[in-house]
Amino acid sequence: MSKGPDEPARWQPGLIAAALAPRCGARRRRVELLCQAPAMLNGRCRVHGGASTGPRTPDGLARCVAAATKHGGRNAAARARAAQRGQARARVAELRRILAVTKERE
Repeated sequence: MSKGPDEPARWQPGLIAAALAPRCGARRRRVELLCQAPAMLNGRCRVHGGASTGPRTPDGLARCVAAATKHGGRNAAARARAAQRGQARARVAELRRILAVTKERE
């Protein structure tokens, strides 16, 4: 059976609720208009929701660090090895200078 013009459709209450939802209101860059997307609980839409506040617990921070670690090439141990290589190169350069000076004197 089809619904007559006087019978409300099942989707109409949802449409009315969506129309009454608070709006984002973020300013657009190029046009002097406000965003009209429905707002989330924080008052902004899903596009303008703002940056993440980051992990709140030590466990969350550990998961974040583990997820961001790709190869360990820039961790503390790698930086320490790089510093040792730099010191070794400086020593080798100094020894070569000393050797060059002693060869000139001979």
